Amino acid sequence: MQTAVIYARYSSESQNEQSIEGQLRVCNTYAEAHHLLVLNQYIDRAMTGRNDARPEFQKMLADSKDHKFEVVLVYKLDRFSRNKYESVMHKKTLKDNGVIVVSATENIPDSPEGVILESLLEGMNQYYSMELSQKVHRGLTESYLKGNFTGGRIRYGYRVEGKKVYVVEEEAAIIREVYFKYAQGYTVPDILLSLNNRNLRNREGNPFHVKYLYDMLNYPKYRGLVEHDGVVYDNIFPRIISDEIWEKVSQRHQEDALGVGVKTSSNYLLSGKMYCAHCFHPLIGISAHGRHCKYYYYACNRGRRVPNDCEARPLDRDTIHDIVFNTTCALVADNSMIAELAHLIMQEHNRAVKDDYTLQSLESRLQTVKRAMENMLRAIESGIITEQTKARMEELQEQAQRLQLEINVEKIRVRPDLETIDVVDFLRSQFFGETQDDEIRKALLKTFIYTIIRDDNKITIVYNFRNDYNPTKIKREELETLLHIAEQKGVVFKKATYFFTPDRFGVQIPYNPSA
Repeated sequence: MQTAVIYARYSSESQNEQSIEGQLRVCNTYAEAHHLLVLNQYIDRAMTGRNDARPEFQKMLADSKDHKFEVVLVYKLDRFSRNKYESVMHKKTLKDNGVIVVSATENIPDSPEGVILESLLEGMNQYYSMELSQKVHRGLTESYLKGNFTGGRIRYGYRVEGKKVYVVEEEAAIIREVYFKYAQGYTVPDILLSLNNRNLRNREGNPFHVKYLYDMLNYPKYRGLVEHDGVVYDNIFPRIISDEIWEKVSQRHQEDALGVGVKTSSNYLLSGKMYCAHCFHPLIGISAHGRHCKYYYYACNRGRRVPNDCEARPLDRDTIHDIVFNTTCALVADNSMIAELAHLIMQEHNRAVKDDYTLQSLESRLQTVKRAMENMLRAIESGIITEQTKARMEELQEQAQRLQLEINVEKIRVRPDLETIDVVDFLRSQFFGETQDDEIRKALLKTFIYTIIRDDNKITIVYNFRNDYNPTKIKREELETLLHIAEQKGVVFKKATYFFTPDRFGVQIPYNPSA
């Protein structure tokens, strides 16, 4: 008597244990009729057969190496696999271990004709699986186009009636409050405390918790958008959050990732902004206890984690705070310096605009399209009007509109209409007053300073020039480039070196920690 195991599977949550029970019943009946001794059962629930990422399937393959069974019995071959390549590959693995795959419902003879029949069935199973996938995809796309809800868990703030999604206004009001407060600078624990103090509850009737609020703050459907297969739909979920608030919240997420969000409210205001010039890793805040007091420093994170890998010395926290903020405030308070900086920034800006090869290329392509349109118009005026000429004219018009849009975007990016007075206003409108105030310092840091690169004998401070600049993660290559510009292409006056790019300017000042 041959030994056997049964492998059973169903594909989706719409099926259930009855499907498994039916497969097992048929397989056991077959085993009894063909004198097979069933030793074990391997069952995968709600697992697709289009790939082999199935726990019980993989366990069955591994167990076959022990040579404890000779047959894998399945209800139909599509339960084993719907991928023809993987089916052949895994059958080869089983065959090498002395195991064959047998279908309980498909009478496949052990002959050359049986081999052809089995291959045909496997090919049909794969075709059926792919066809079903395409139908599901088409059905989902049609539902998205109609603005219908396609299933799944409905989130806080929404309800479903029929196939349409509606806003639950009392829940939406809480969502808007959470977003607005977070955009204004409140921390999630602060917002959570406010909600729970008012005895507000989530949909399940439980108090809100931190993870719940973070999930709420990262749910794009609240702005009314759904993405499916690379296409964004705005007709399914009604909007709860405006684009403006969403962007502010997203910016806070980026700042928190950089360490300039919550961390800047601590005593280390430059955390996430300052980098080591030796290894270009971030500097972190550290402290040490002396005999009578506590000392605070910034130290290279790499040097802290990997001893002797970076020789940069710790930097006194209060000293670097004073250098950064006093330098910045001096920049916006000195009229002659402001005028000189504005002049130099405009020179760099105009050079960048003049050398904007992207804009030149777009404008050249637009002129070519316009000439083609003029030729086509002359042909039409001469009486040459065909379906081809009309189609070509429409194609040229679309190209012209697209190129004009790209040109407008590029012009906005480089801001060719910038004037010296705009630069002066920007530099002078930012920060004044007492720099010992931590709130002023944090605001200055968040809005004005892009990054700080610290060396043993100099400090390089890089400022945002654009008001609408959004922080992103800083790469080592950019830090190296900024240092190179500061040291090779800067302008020296008043004992400091200034350098400029279209979006930023910076100052490199001497620093002697022993002075």
